[in-house]
Parts: sequence; C-alpha cells; structure tokens
Amino acid sequence: MKVSLSPSLPLALVMLLALPAWAQVTETDAIPEGITEDKVLGDKKDEVKDGWKHKLSVGATGSFNHSSSVVGTVDGSSVQLGLMVTGNADLILSNHTWENSLTFKETQSRTPQVDSFLKSADQLLIKTTYLYSLDSIKWLGPFGQASLDTQVFHGYDIRTEPVTIVRSKRDGTTVTRDVPAQTRFALTGPFEPMFLRESGGVFAKPLAEKLITFKAKLGVGFQHVFVGDGYAATDNADTAPLEYTQLDDSTEAGTVLDLDLMGDVAENVSWTAGASFFYPFYTTSDGEMTGIETLNSDITAKLTVRLNKWASLEYVLSAKRIPLIIDEWQIQNGVMLTAGFDVI
Repeated sequence: MKVSLSPSLPLALVMLLALPAWAQVTETDAIPEGITEDKVLGDKKDEVKDGWKHKLSVGATGSFNHSSSVVGTVDGSSVQLGLMVTGNADLILSNHTWENSLTFKETQSRTPQVDSFLKSADQLLIKTTYLYSLDSIKWLGPFGQASLDTQVFHGYDIRTEPVTIVRSKRDGTTVTRDVPAQTRFALTGPFEPMFLRESGGVFAKPLAEKLITFKAKLGVGFQHVFVGDGYAATDNADTAPLEYTQLDDSTEAGTVLDLDLMGDVAENVSWTAGASFFYPFYTTSDGEMTGIETLNSDITAKLTVRLNKWASLEYVLSAKRIPLIIDEWQIQNGVMLTAGFDVI
C-alpha cells in the first residue's frame, strides 16, 4: 500500500504539535517590569551550561526472508544482520567547546544467489573538534579538527559464476587468476583503506533552532590515505576479466568545506544532512586527474522516526567520491528498523 502526503499536512502537524505550548501561556508567564520581551528570550536562547555532555548508544538491525517455489524468486533464505554504536563526549567551558564523536556501523548480508556472508556496510569514524566562540559574535570563531575514518574487517568480492580476475600491482606487474563460482577473493584487509584528516579554519553556526540547525566550517587541511595491500575495482562489470588495481598511499593538502544541517520535525521525528568537500592543491599522488576531477565529496542524509524508547525506523543515504581510491560515486541507501538502548 502506498501512502502519499499532501504538502499542507506537515504544516498542519506542526501547528497541532505547537497547540499545547500555546495553551500553557498564563498570567504567571508575564514579563517583569523594566525587562523587555527580547531580553528574556535572548537570555533563554543564549544560556549554555558548562561541563561535560556525553552519550553512548548501541543498536542492532536484522531481517530474515525465505522463499520456496515463488514465481520470479530464487529459492532460499536472505539474512541481514547489523550492529551500530554511536557516542559523543562534548566539553563546554565558556567560549571553548571540545566535541568528540564515535560511529561504528557493520552490516553483513547473505542471499540465495551468494552463499556467503558479505559486508554491505563497514565504517569506524572517530572525530575530535575544538571550537572557540568570539565574544562579539558567539556563533562565529576559529576551529581545529582531526578525524580517523576506516573499515574494520576484510573486504571481499564474490561472483555467482566462474570469473577471471587480473590484479595490477604497484610495480607494474599483473597477476591473472581463475576464480570458481561462490569463491571469495580478498580486496582489502582490516583498517584498509584508512583516512586521517586534519583541518583548521573558521566555523559559523548562524542558525540554531529546533526545526533546523545549520553549521559550516571553512578552512585548509591535510588528508592522508593509508591503503596497505588493498585493491580497488578498475572494471567492475560482470564481463571477464575483472580488473583490480593495487592502491597507493598518499598525502594531500587543500581547502575544506563542511556543511551540516539537522532538526526535529516532531517529538519523535528528526533529520540530519551533511556535505563535506576537500579540494586538494597539493598531492603526492601520480594520478592524471586535474582541476575539479580531484574534488573529494562526502554527502550523507538520515531521517529518523522513533517508534518508542528502544526502537526507531531510519532512512539513511550516503554518497561519496574519493578519486584516489575510485573515480566513481560510491552510493548506499536503505531503510532500517533499529532496536537499541543508551549505555550512557
């Protein structure tokens, strides 16, 4: 069944949610003499408590489906299992803010076509950010940031039919191998590739409301890529031979732009969106790409509907392009029913 919403329905829902707040305004909310309404609202808006704020959440996803003699469907079972850990520890001291975040996502899937569990999501992201808010403009100031982004487990490819693969090594030699059907062949090892990034510049947070909060960072930074012995698909078509190229370590320096938006549509509905761009003006790579072709892009979006304290329905979209790894957009999206709890 398909459900469609008219454009006026979200506005009506917001008005209904706001009615209880309007109804609570009484004479006890009156503004004291000598104090303007703007002053009262400004004090409430600018009030920020110093100290640590931390949170750690653990969640799990899973699905199972079995088909037998269904027209147009392969017989067998489909299983998907996932684990998510998110956490943050933020310290606020007057004009100083220190933000720390941890994200770990792992999803393993098995289908009737491929009789082996393969990862469909694998990320470990650790980020730390320091921000100093100016006295004259609280939402503006300098920042410094560092992050580690990598995969935790081995990466494999597997095909339903016998294939021939060609590996091109860094030294220019190639290795050709015939791989039987349903046989995994390794592409990357644990923590390959690993991205270390450092940046500094100016941040701005001009909008901070419940419905929408907007943050931006602009500066310069470095990106270090450590690939180990990992390979990336050069020609990932289903036609033989399949070509894989060994990756190279590299260091880049360039301009950094981060954009982040978030908000709460209702008490149980929230959303986030972000875009991060890195345009290098120096690189140790011997690649042939120039100009806009070297732009690194990472775009994410998430819509969360909290069903109760321990369950939520999420739509997640991720699109990234890292030319030094693969000169194509890597896109993942899906809907997940997550069960979890807060550890801290």
